[in-house]
Amino acid sequence: LLGACALTAAAQNRPPKLEPLPEPPPPPPGKVDDASLQPQITIKKRGEDNFTSPCDVADLLSRMLSGPELSPEWRARVFDILSVQKLNSKLPANIPFADVDDIETFLAHKTAELPGCEHDAGVFFHRGSRPVVTVVLTEGIGHRVEGAAFCARIGKIGYDAFLPEQ
Repeated sequence: LLGACALTAAAQNRPPKLEPLPEPPPPPPGKVDDASLQPQITIKKRGEDNFTSPCDVADLLSRMLSGPELSPEWRARVFDILSVQKLNSKLPANIPFADVDDIETFLAHKTAELPGCEHDAGVFFHRGSRPVVTVVLTEGIGHRVEGAAFCARIGKIGYDAFLPEQ
């Protein structure tokens, strides 16, 4: 897990809120459904919030990787989708690669951004049968560039620690 729970700036002592969120009310006539475009902002506008932790996200990725919830076909589809992430300024940013498409061969990840937060979570597959789940969640960062740089440092540490043997 690469110490994701200890390395995150968002580690907080609160239990995960796992109950399903209520359906948002329908948008007024003639309005774009804000909830489909920006769910987290909409949740906050309703006076609610949802929380997660690096351990929650790592558990989800681990279950997607090897849990009984997904068939092999769905598992392959999920990681095919995660491997084509085009925002590569976080976990893979400090990893040497010749072409951006090379990232798809060793990292399947998903980024997220909210005001004051930069996140990236994924699975490094470059060590054969021992995939490495890596999660970085930040909170209260001064500037988004600082959060992306933090994610990139963690990604490089993980990549170097589990570098394929030459």
